[in-house]
Amino acid sequence: MRISVIGSPGTCCNVSLSLSDETEKPLPAIILISQIVLWQIAEDALMAFFMVYVFNMRFHLFYIPQ
Repeated sequence: MRISVIGSPGTCCNVSLSLSDETEKPLPAIILISQIVLWQIAEDALMAFFMVYVFNMRFHLFYIPQ
């Protein structure tokens, strides 16, 4: 079984599931597409949280109250 995602990384439009090399049909699995979208959203949220965390750590490290 081979799952190939074709397209730009931002979109998940063309998801095709090929059981063998000669039979390729589009996969109407909304679960797989929603998992991909949720993973991208979670990755973006995790990156944003990490950036805010690092910025706050730098701010607290280098901020000297007068």
